[in-house]
Amino acid sequence: MTGLLTEDVLVRGNTDLMYISLVTTPAVGWGARSRLARTLTEGLHRAGIVSGRAHAGSEGIFVTATWRTDPRAVDELVSRLQTWRNTFDDNMIAPASPPTSPAELITALTFDAHDETDPTEGELTSILTTLSFEVVVGGGDCESALRSARDRICDAANTAVANGVKPKRESGRRTPRRPDVPTRRWAQVPVRSSWVRWYRFIDPPTDPGERLARSLVNVAFGGVYGSHLVDCVRRQRGLSYSPQSTLLQRDGRHLLVVDVQTTPGDENACDDAIRTALDQFAHRKLTRHSMVDSARYLIGRTIVDRDSLQSAVDERAALYEGSLDSALDTTGSPEDLVARADADTLTRTVETLYAPDGFGAVVLSPDRSNGKWVEL
Repeated sequence: MTGLLTEDVLVRGNTDLMYISLVTTPAVGWGARSRLARTLTEGLHRAGIVSGRAHAGSEGIFVTATWRTDPRAVDELVSRLQTWRNTFDDNMIAPASPPTSPAELITALTFDAHDETDPTEGELTSILTTLSFEVVVGGGDCESALRSARDRICDAANTAVANGVKPKRESGRRTPRRPDVPTRRWAQVPVRSSWVRWYRFIDPPTDPGERLARSLVNVAFGGVYGSHLVDCVRRQRGLSYSPQSTLLQRDGRHLLVVDVQTTPGDENACDDAIRTALDQFAHRKLTRHSMVDSARYLIGRTIVDRDSLQSAVDERAALYEGSLDSALDTTGSPEDLVARADADTLTRTVETLYAPDGFGAVVLSPDRSNGKWVEL
């Protein structure tokens, strides 16, 4: 067996369900990971695990399923996982497919998804047979039974790995590429609501303090209702119900994105509003009160997320996938979080990440552009 047996089990009482996350990190880009994930999902369903789904994450592939925790149900799950694993050699690799939703399309355009070393079907089949999985489980209220189920799931998912070799993610990835010049692009697509996204490629955080600072500043700018972006775009101009900013990551590349969904015809007004909001925020002096409020929200959001069994398992799994270097530490009081972030780091984050210059932009709209944008 090649996969690590993780020590992570999350025991939650008053439930007869078990939530399972298997994580693998093949050395291929996001497009190839998506094809492998669809192949894995089809195999899960053929094996009778209808709740199972695999999807391409920021760095690897997550395979998730919900199952009952009683012993007979675990026996059945293990049997079906063995059937699924043993058919990897015979699986037909899912074909490449275009984005199936506006969210997928705008993300592909944001990252300018292009893999210069796109694997062939034969190469993907070879990768599929060598996949091994980290396993995280949670549920039930009996820790020993949960650990036994976790161990058996790990055995079923990994004992048929070809040659006993786990591919190394680092050896097969291209060096993350950052665009030399920010672009402003317009895609005319059949959507009901237009979508305006500004995005900026940023360096990974250097330490937990910088990561915490970025999270706090993002909340203040556009990560919660009542933030500066919401005030500028929604309250002052009435252009969108829920504008937001987010910190994203994929294949080693980190981004700050600002999203505004709006009525067709208001795209340029939203574009101007985003620029104004960023410019105002970049020149605004952060107050301790605003950062404490942001920290208070982060603490509450973390409590809510980790109180969900699925979210708690997903966070642990993301650590193995590589999209999280560490779980965001929100222990302590709001004042403690602000102190750990450090005032100089907070100020530098605002000044370097939120100035409007350096952002690219992309629009999804059912209409044509007015010449202000590069048409796709």
